[in-house]
Amino acid sequence: MINVYENNEEGDKVKVFYAVKYGELSTSTLGNSAISKTSGIQFYVDDYVALQLDKMDITMDGFTPKLELKEGEELIVPEKSEKEKEIERLKKELERLQAEEEDEEDAE
Repeated sequence: MINVYENNEEGDKVKVFYAVKYGELSTSTLGNSAISKTSGIQFYVDDYVALQLDKMDITMDGFTPKLELKEGEELIVPEKSEKEKEIERLKKELERLQAEEEDEEDAE
């Protein structure tokens, strides 16, 4: 199953908006700056998924969108370089240290 997210708190996801027309999904708009003037369904996906939406079918499970690959399609997941992995590790370490510092300040 392909991950669909409700929010983009970390700022690392891409907004997907599907307009609804006559009870059916009609058009899609991608991008975190996109603003729709119609009703529809909005959710977030990883950037590499957004670039491959044409390979997927969207269904709804209640109010939650589900993405599934179409038959015969393959989702290409990019490999992260060692440098990208190190940057991610350092960002997480920085967040942890900042949280510790805030906790110490709150305790004083």
